[in-house]
Amino acid sequence: MTWLGALLCVPFIAGCGGGGDSGGTGNVRVLNATHDYGAIDYYTSDTLVLSGIAEGAVSSYQSVSEGSYTFKFKPAGTTTTALSSSMTVSKDTSYTLVAYNNGSTMSSTYFADTQSAPTSGTAALRVFNGAAAAGYVDVYVTAPDADLATSTATASSVASASVTSFVEITKGTYRIRVTGYGDKTDLRLDIPSVTLSDQQITTLMLTSTSGGVLVNGLLVNQGGTVTAYKNANARVRVVAAVSGNASVVTGTTDGSLNSTLLSPTVGTYVTTAASLSGLAVSVNGTALDTSALAVSTGTDATLLVYGDASAPKVKLLADDNSPATVSSNAKIRLVNLLNGLDGTISLSADYVSVGDNVAFGGVSTPTALTAGTGIRLELTTPLRTTALYTATDVTLVAQKVYTLFAMGDASSPVVVLRKDR
Repeated sequence: MTWLGALLCVPFIAGCGGGGDSGGTGNVRVLNATHDYGAIDYYTSDTLVLSGIAEGAVSSYQSVSEGSYTFKFKPAGTTTTALSSSMTVSKDTSYTLVAYNNGSTMSSTYFADTQSAPTSGTAALRVFNGAAAAGYVDVYVTAPDADLATSTATASSVASASVTSFVEITKGTYRIRVTGYGDKTDLRLDIPSVTLSDQQITTLMLTSTSGGVLVNGLLVNQGGTVTAYKNANARVRVVAAVSGNASVVTGTTDGSLNSTLLSPTVGTYVTTAASLSGLAVSVNGTALDTSALAVSTGTDATLLVYGDASAPKVKLLADDNSPATVSSNAKIRLVNLLNGLDGTISLSADYVSVGDNVAFGGVSTPTALTAGTGIRLELTTPLRTTALYTATDVTLVAQKVYTLFAMGDASSPVVVLRKDR
């Protein structure tokens, strides 16, 4: 492999006016790399140019006069503007304009489709990290049977909204894996087989998932097709919170979610097929009904097994582990698994509410708060005049996500503060 340049940052498109010149024309196509906007419409200078571009799809090229344009993306068939920005088109140049998720909002970038053909017998590949919530990532392009533990990253420490330079790779079939930066055990995406053809020029675009940690992939060929590689996995952890220190056993057909936990215990996330094939849960040897449990691909989830040992319950919580939008903030939420308390509980941080009136088996909406040290967390219920739990020297790190689990019995609560990412 031979690097063709240095790592550079692809800018978000900044506003710079509108209107085209008539001296020449360029070509623009639009790639919809979002994951929750559905199909989108593309406007330039308030004129509808392309309509109904599906998620994961790319339009044909459209001829555009050279110059600077204000463009807008709107959910298909609506008048609501999801993003308004601008780009400059040069004559005789083709561009791919990309819409993608940046947290809860839409962002965009564009690439000039002008890369020269690589050396005969090789393909040219680069990586764009459009998965803002995922943070820095490493990308490994290896033989299909290569051991990741002994492999060297093809692209390392790829920051959000940045693109690597092209690297030449001998044509052939490869496996592409994406991990968290510096941690080969933190697998974010696994594409088992990708064929790179002679003198192919392609960009691996990483996009975010609703869980915030795993990523999806798009292989965008310069001037050509786009192939989507949607993450088929989810990250799931098991929480055992059944009364009487009950034993909770879980398992799946592939063994990825096999565990035995003594209540009250918060397990760790494991990557598993989102199908949860063969999911089984038992409490003290008695099987529970799991037929209604399901997770979506690319998500993080918590499998709660809780309640009285005589009639335990099981449910899945969707976990939003995207970092806070403000860089100095952390996020926290409360899960109420406190047996024997016939009422709600609430959580405050430095006397400010961060989770109000959470019912048994429920969860509060994640709340952003200023990160720091010496934070006071207090857990209360309207049924008592004294706090259920107080901690006065808690450290919450910026850009991290936390869950406070209230478990055990009301007479002797067991509180676990877990850093989710």
